Amino acid sequence: VTAVAQLTRTHIVPLDEHDALCAADISLEYDVPMADAMVASAARTLGARVLTLDADFAKIPWAEVL
Repeated sequence: VTAVAQLTRTHIVPLDEHDALCAADISLEYDVPMADAMVASAARTLGARVLTLDADFAKIPWAEVL
């Protein structure tokens, strides 16, 4: 039941070719893993901030490491 509740609060964001290219740029510019850069790219596209415990995101201006 907890898993289903969590899924209903999840927003899945499709990534297109432009997002993937932006993620590659972010990965190179901020020296972060590509998976982190994809999250950062999606957040920037949506005008959102990334809140995370992952220290790699500390290099990305629109991310906040808690």
